[in-house]
Amino acid sequence: MRRSLLSCALMVAAVLLPGALTADPAHAAFRGDNGLIAYTDLSDGQIYTVHADGSHRHRLTSSAALNVAPQWSADGKHITFARDNGRGNRIHVMDADGSNDHVVTGDHRGWNDVRSSFSPDGRQLVFSRCQTSNMPCALALVSVDGSGLHQITRFGSGADFAPEFSPDGQMIAFLCVDQGAYIGRVCLVRPDGSDRHGVTPPALEGTSPDWSPDGSLLVFNTHCCTANSALYSIRPDGSGLQRLTRPAYSHNDFDAAYSPDGQHLAFISDRRYSDSCCIDLFTSRSDGTGMQAIVTSGSILWPSWQPRAERAGRAGSGLA
Repeated sequence: MRRSLLSCALMVAAVLLPGALTADPAHAAFRGDNGLIAYTDLSDGQIYTVHADGSHRHRLTSSAALNVAPQWSADGKHITFARDNGRGNRIHVMDADGSNDHVVTGDHRGWNDVRSSFSPDGRQLVFSRCQTSNMPCALALVSVDGSGLHQITRFGSGADFAPEFSPDGQMIAFLCVDQGAYIGRVCLVRPDGSDRHGVTPPALEGTSPDWSPDGSLLVFNTHCCTANSALYSIRPDGSGLQRLTRPAYSHNDFDAAYSPDGQHLAFISDRRYSDSCCIDLFTSRSDGTGMQAIVTSGSILWPSWQPRAERAGRAGSGLA
């Protein structure tokens, strides 16, 4: 693992990293009725799930290819992710137990399709479509059956990345990067591509947003794509900015995801290593306190927290 891991977490095409490390779960203080945490372990390129106390680590994928950036459907029954098929990354969907793994976006040379997430009703996926020649990225929507694919933001000199629907489906939060100025920012856009605007202060270089379950907050990390990123929260209207973690320089806390009850976060950090070599999976309370390392393989990226079972009855699923 290298010092460039934060940049690699943002640009999926660059994450083919070595590292034959073994998992050594460290048990945290709580489990509760929150669901499983899914993540990618770069030591073998597979997607795993684990309980919030670090127990019952389970591998979902077995492909020889790299499987990245898992995201749960709102009913907790499905996971979308990207797989490198040797000609580019393509969006896949599988059941929560790893079965019924199938590709959604077609095999078109010249594209990388990455960082997908479900609409609240489970019928659509929003993802980043990146040109492999010079890596500009735009957001696109596609039905879960692969039909109706269309862009919702334009290709430019930068990148639109890591999109996620708000719980009510009215907005999409994402990382917008101006490559000319090397600035990242959390932005919002409507699913039809209208009302695009920034949310986080440009000076923070915010990235990797995740919505709280009630839609009242976004958690994100700072310093895209440089050292010493920390976790912050902010309201979708740009008010109420609050710092949650304070890693020592040059360590990083990033890529946070809310628990289904909104009371905890799962995130990744290199704070356990003096040389910032490696990245572990942590949990904390939603205010950043009570931090615990729960998977310490040193090669963890892209945590996503499964919604609780009782939400499944309230959320639709386009795959049911």
